[in-house]
Amino acid sequence: MNDDVRSLAALAIESSFGPDVAFTPTRPAADTAFSGSVVLELRVFGPNLESNEFNESRESIAHNEPNVSSESSAHNEPNEPNKPTEPNKPTEPTEPTEPNKPNEPNGTAVNVVLKHSCVRVLELEEDCGAEKREKTEKTDKSSVNECAFLQLYSSKLPPSTVPIPSTLYTKIHPTLGVTLLMSSHSSFQQLPVVPLGPRTTATLKWLANFHATFLQSRPSPISLKPLSESGGWDSGTHLCLSKRPPKEIDTLAEDLTNFAERFKDHHPYFNSPRARSQPDRGVVAAARKASEYLSSPTHPHLTMVHGDYKSGNFFYDPSDPSYVSVIDWQWTGPGVPSTDLIYLCVMALSDEACGDYESNVLRPYHGFLAEALPSGVRYPYRELVDEFKIAAVDFHRWLATSRTRTMTVESMGKSRDNVDVNHGIWRRSIERIAWLWKLVDEALDDIDKGVLKI
Repeated sequence: MNDDVRSLAALAIESSFGPDVAFTPTRPAADTAFSGSVVLELRVFGPNLESNEFNESRESIAHNEPNVSSESSAHNEPNEPNKPTEPNKPTEPTEPTEPNKPNEPNGTAVNVVLKHSCVRVLELEEDCGAEKREKTEKTDKSSVNECAFLQLYSSKLPPSTVPIPSTLYTKIHPTLGVTLLMSSHSSFQQLPVVPLGPRTTATLKWLANFHATFLQSRPSPISLKPLSESGGWDSGTHLCLSKRPPKEIDTLAEDLTNFAERFKDHHPYFNSPRARSQPDRGVVAAARKASEYLSSPTHPHLTMVHGDYKSGNFFYDPSDPSYVSVIDWQWTGPGVPSTDLIYLCVMALSDEACGDYESNVLRPYHGFLAEALPSGVRYPYRELVDEFKIAAVDFHRWLATSRTRTMTVESMGKSRDNVDVNHGIWRRSIERIAWLWKLVDEALDDIDKGVLKI
């Protein structure tokens, strides 16, 4: 921890716990692919730790079984996190004759996570180029978005149905950057694949309750406008065309053709007439319309979407399969629920769950959504299915033009050999990519029949 980060940490901890506390870094809480970001787990010591937000949440988040990882922050899939230490316990001295070691003061101790992102655009060279500058500005804005979301909305999330780590401190500074302090989840489990069963159910239920909280069709809805007014996004997810390079979609048909050719000997679908014909079936026009449809500020099912709903952002209670807590709000913003659902399917759920996506994903989600909405607020199931297929076309466009266009059999094999909880399943599974292509085939069929209208 350098001096600048230590100073920011000291300010955040004093604001949260008072002046009579000490702290020490225990480990990185996440590897991050964003240069200029640091995510650290800190152990805070003091005679009487009195952060109300932390104390209120400590009973619900303190568990005794450490597992795979702690908080992860980067949407673009960071490296495998370090294994955590066990949090949320007073540390007992290992030597009875030395109870007052310098790094273990007397009193109580809690673990917290510090996340700081500098203003990266200030570090760019003048001649860095427009594309690099625009990309860096978006990354900076994603950090502001996360902080703004937590400032505006974290207190509006029902802790019993939409649990997240306690937000202890937030600060947006125009030159120093964004600083967050949150309760730690390092005793929780993270799963590279969310298995069908209680864990999938919990993940769908959390998402349904999150969407229901912000659904704009409910009476007196929570306003979504303050997020963009505070420097955040006016549209959620990092996939939408407004956040992508302008000409990226122009290569979609070519990218699909080339991918099918590279993998035709490794999965039967990609050697089929369906796969070979998909690039010529109006998929580019459908993708443009899908992105516009899903980003509409007047969409009848507009809500807040998480925007990066993947395994790296899920923390499961080892002792309670029905409990999951979620992090990472860098790409959160107004949108349509199906964008989070397709993201979840391609990135995190098991083959078994996706194989019958209506029975295992859409129907359970819709049931939880209906339970969470006030009486009289309807979200017809068939509309959810249609929106899911439209979101599949949108995700397919992003994946083909920005991720799988350079994928090879060898690179997929390396991902299988080095499983990372922050990396989507599609990176290591040709079966998952084929599943998405087939779902897009269904959507294009429905568009041709006039059944699916965008």
